[in-house]
Amino acid sequence: SIRRICNNDSGITAIEFALIGPVFFLLIMGLFEVTILLGQSAVIENAVFDAARVVRTGQAQNSPDPLGTFRATLCGDALVGFVQCDDLTFNVQVFPSFADTPLEVEINEEGVIVDGDGVEIEEVFEPGTAEDIVVVRVFHIYSFFTPLIGRILGNGGGDTFLMVFAAVFRSEPYLGF
Repeated sequence: SIRRICNNDSGITAIEFALIGPVFFLLIMGLFEVTILLGQSAVIENAVFDAARVVRTGQAQNSPDPLGTFRATLCGDALVGFVQCDDLTFNVQVFPSFADTPLEVEINEEGVIVDGDGVEIEEVFEPGTAEDIVVVRVFHIYSFFTPLIGRILGNGGGDTFLMVFAAVFRSEPYLGF
């Protein structure tokens, strides 16, 4: 028994802590990291909503620099320094119907974001014109720093988690070029 190995209660406490402590600290670190992940998710989702609104209302298309306007809205105050804009990949495209909008996204073995057919999703900005069906997608690959948490929660292979944020809409009938 443990009591025979250690002659006093403090020795028993030290052995118990040595056995349970690492697991406890791993759980606390994992909880902290999941909180960061959820916080980043909320912040990015809000930024995507704001950036999609700029496209939906035609403000981006009618500006002198449509891509700059979109990027400034996406990466502006909404990210609050919580996420670096360089860590985000966006894809803004027009589709002929809502049924044709893409749904499947994943990370392949090389760590590249691909669609359901395995084709790499590139950073594209084609916002269309008034009354077009537009899909605004923003991708963020979160890298876990807590050991084992990425293996449990990760969906990107290894210690990564692919976050996908999307807005699908028909642009408003704004006056444009």
